[in-house]
Amino acid sequence: MPTAFSSQDLGRIFDARVLTRGRTLGLAGGVEVRLEGDTIAGTVRDQAFTYSVAITPALLGRRVVFDHHCSCRVPGCAHLAAAAFAALDRFPVLRRPEQQTFLDTLTAAPAEKERQRIVFELAPADHPFACAVTSLLIGERSGIAMPTTPRAIADANAGPGSRDIACRLGKGTEARSLVRPSAVPEVLQALAASGQARWHAGAKRLVKGEMRVFASASAAGLPPRSAVIVADSGPWYVDAVTGAVGPVHIQASTLPRPAGSPPVVSQRRTELATSSEPVIVDRPMVPVVRLTRFPCPDAFG
Repeated sequence: MPTAFSSQDLGRIFDARVLTRGRTLGLAGGVEVRLEGDTIAGTVRDQAFTYSVAITPALLGRRVVFDHHCSCRVPGCAHLAAAAFAALDRFPVLRRPEQQTFLDTLTAAPAEKERQRIVFELAPADHPFACAVTSLLIGERSGIAMPTTPRAIADANAGPGSRDIACRLGKGTEARSLVRPSAVPEVLQALAASGQARWHAGAKRLVKGEMRVFASASAAGLPPRSAVIVADSGPWYVDAVTGAVGPVHIQASTLPRPAGSPPVVSQRRTELATSSEPVIVDRPMVPVVRLTRFPCPDAFG
């Protein structure tokens, strides 16, 4: 007689993502199982490949343990989870009294909803917009990202930082909010101060950075996958490596003096003791040409 088990027993040996993947394979109809004594044997079709699985549940004290093997050679893989769920659905002898069928497990409401955190993802945007901010909900356990809207964040029981950003984004009804150049400084400062924002390239968390000096916005010395976001009041940089966000000061380079031009001598300021004393000022010498009219002599007189 095989040892009965439940989905809770499977949760102790399989990761939550593996269990979800196993349920997906079972719904796809590519799982075939049979009982060979105390062992669950079968095959699982995953895309273009078919894997052989074997699972033997047994009691160890008051807990159920599993001796399992899959031809993919990955311990605790989704193929084993799919076969275990399929066996619970097909063979009632394997179910514990409180265990439901496989389909009932899929349709039943979860016992506890996964906690999610709010994340704002910053990315460049096309003209006439300066940048775009995408609002996301990310599961703390699974890491699965789901889009949300600034309006939903503003109406929910979120923290003051999240609600402030949602209001600055206009409480829109789309997950991706476009930011105009006039609103760039206040939006970027709020994102960096919240601790809940990240850069779209590499997902680095945004933090407040110092002002940086560049020769031009197009020649900014930034790491790869970074960007310069141009606002009405001036450009801002986003460093993809550190996540730093800050304003940019454009410092024009000094143009070289043409060859042969006279050197520029700084004017010396001389303080006057009294208004009647003479003032000596050092200035560059400037050549002057003067033309004078002379009467032409009469050679024939």
